[in-house]
Amino acid sequence: MIKRRVLVVGYPKSGNTWLTRLTAELLGAPVKGFWKEPQSREIAVEGEGRVSDFEVFKGHHSYGAMRRDFNLADVVYIVRDVRDVALSGAHYFPFELPSWFGKVTLGTRRLTAAARRDSLEAIRVCRMILTLADGNREVSEWCAQPWDEHIYAYLDAGACIIRYEDLLATPERECRRLLTHFGVERSAAQIQHAIAAQSFQAAKKRFLAEGDDKRAAFLRAGRAGAWSTELSTAQRQFCRERFGNMLEHLDYTIADAPPESASEAGG
Repeated sequence: MIKRRVLVVGYPKSGNTWLTRLTAELLGAPVKGFWKEPQSREIAVEGEGRVSDFEVFKGHHSYGAMRRDFNLADVVYIVRDVRDVALSGAHYFPFELPSWFGKVTLGTRRLTAAARRDSLEAIRVCRMILTLADGNREVSEWCAQPWDEHIYAYLDAGACIIRYEDLLATPERECRRLLTHFGVERSAAQIQHAIAAQSFQAAKKRFLAEGDDKRAAFLRAGRAGAWSTELSTAQRQFCRERFGNMLEHLDYTIADAPPESASEAGG
């Protein structure tokens, strides 16, 4: 029987793993792995024993790369506030002390000058912010495009977009949107079970019980709005100026204090 392939895609560190596992749980399907990388040890893989008409894949592919293999009806795109992506990416990617402070544009010198007087962590955050602003294949092949350019192509094509923050705040509503998109019906009890099974705490507990400390460590705090207290004034200002249009288009606040939201999700 030919399976219907589903792709959960988004920019790195946007909650892709969490939404991939949750989508598979809702569909009663296995997570097969990272699309077109069958040899990679993808953290999202689980549910190998599930019997379903669906199989779910994770990806960070650009719209142009994705469209060769999937119809939009089989794709869901997760987006996260770029300022929180910067914090998560700074922790995840193996940044070294940068050698490019003298080679940046005038607009980014304000950003990096403050970091030079601060900690290595602040420098890593600045490097991630610049990666999101300009794209940088050296950081990751999946970060070759700027954050907003990656998103815009999917928005322009009319893809189903799920905001990470909405998935935290109103998971039942977002799960119903997902199910409607894929043409699947589930009861309220089934939806609640899927949400509970794929919560940050439940997933981390499973990994620890299996002795998989690496996968458990991959799941950090999984929260929304940390940028408002953890980014410096210069970093927040740079993000407002560089990403303001897309943040506003996606209904994110551009002010320094984000709306209150819970914290619970996978990486």
